[in-house]
Amino acid sequence: VLRYADGSASYLRYMGFSYAGPIYKKGLKGMKRILYNLPEVIAADVVLFTEGEKKADILTELRLLDSNGNPVAITTTGGADSWRIEHVEHLKGKRVVLLPDTDEPGLRHGAHVQAGLRRFGIEFQLVDFSGHGNDFRDYLTQHGVVELLRFIDCDWLMTAEVRAREEEPIQI
Repeated sequence: VLRYADGSASYLRYMGFSYAGPIYKKGLKGMKRILYNLPEVIAADVVLFTEGEKKADILTELRLLDSNGNPVAITTTGGADSWRIEHVEHLKGKRVVLLPDTDEPGLRHGAHVQAGLRRFGIEFQLVDFSGHGNDFRDYLTQHGVVELLRFIDCDWLMTAEVRAREEEPIQI
């Protein structure tokens, strides 16, 4: 996904490699969309699901661990209207923590993801950030990583107490 300064984006498809580096062309041209950070999603037992690659990258930098001390995968399908039912293919057998935005498109996106997870019997936990801003980033900048983990309150993630992190708000 190629992101532009105005917030818009376009998909790129990999065409191969040349002496100058990888070659990409705009547009999917029949190629299917995949989950962001797919190799990490496949390897992980716990997956945090956000709305947008930028948000996924913020959580990835936190290097969160599951309750067994293994890395947690952070993924997204793109923006609020990008969920496709075929994405559950890579979420089967995993535990998913949904971190939807609290605006109307984010709530709609979260509802679509939940419906797909329920349909295929995928275990998930929904985290509601309403009253704390638009998304986990607002909560994170006000409270810090330890409090974010406490707020998520999920047995699948390493507890905030075990995860010795500073409680200072971070800059995003």
